[in-house]
Amino acid sequence: MKPLFVLILTICLPALLIAQNMEQHYKVYDTKKQKTISLKEIVNELKNVDVLFFGEEHNDSTGHFLEMMIFRKMQESYPKTALAMEMFHTDIQPVINEYLAGCISERNFIKEARAWNNYDDYKPLIEYAKTNKLNVIGGNAAARYSNMVTLGGLESLKSLPSGSIAFLPPLPIDTATGRYYEKFTETLGGHHMGDMKIYQTQNFWDATMA
Repeated sequence: MKPLFVLILTICLPALLIAQNMEQHYKVYDTKKQKTISLKEIVNELKNVDVLFFGEEHNDSTGHFLEMMIFRKMQESYPKTALAMEMFHTDIQPVINEYLAGCISERNFIKEARAWNNYDDYKPLIEYAKTNKLNVIGGNAAARYSNMVTLGGLESLKSLPSGSIAFLPPLPIDTATGRYYEKFTETLGGHHMGDMKIYQTQNFWDATMA
């Protein structure tokens, strides 16, 4: 068994499709096995991997409930589980650490960590991590850095002071080509974005979350 598992909460294309059921509250469907499975089965299979991505809709209450259930089961089976969240940016990691250590108030944490307006939906995860002394990782790129790339491209990041670069993924960042690029342009509907480096921004976001 490997020493560390990371549950990453992000909006993405999930491997598991979660459908709401008014009577059973939820079902978890494994698209690879083409059958409904239990949360226990998900956790049992983690012995072969390091990271579990949970693709969510940010306002999906059933999804938030499942995140909490899976996180709890992961920690029970693998005590060194950590939680990475799209909500929090890399530059506010010290604020997260201060709250988990009990040094600052929840009010200051929410404000200075720039938490989303629906933070209460994610609060159980944070409090569970705090109680069980688990790491929570801010996984997203700060908006100011994404904006730099959109306006000036990936090369603009090199102009940042060394203290700021510490919050970035390792430079230089590759720009993915092939089918990934094609799908990205298809998503934009083939519209020309002028001089803005939108695709480079996507690659920057990907590299930071990775």
